[in-house]
Amino acid sequence: MKIFLDTNIFIEYIEERLEVETVAEILNAIAEGKHQGFLSQGCWRLLLMRPLMTWRTVSNISVLLRITVMFL
Repeated sequence: MKIFLDTNIFIEYIEERLEVETVAEILNAIAEGKHQGFLSQGCWRLLLMRPLMTWRTVSNISVLLRITVMFL
């Protein structure tokens, strides 16, 4: 399945908001190759500008590397 991940999805995860577990399940499925993730160029830039320390584990960074950037 192809999933478009908007910026608010990553903010939900990074800030550990209410739906953090749901987002984690989606990101894990992408990391495992079960789904293909897409995000906009603007979202990609925003995520790269955030300090890596905001990511909870190094393995989560690999999720970003598996996500295809969709230029809108």
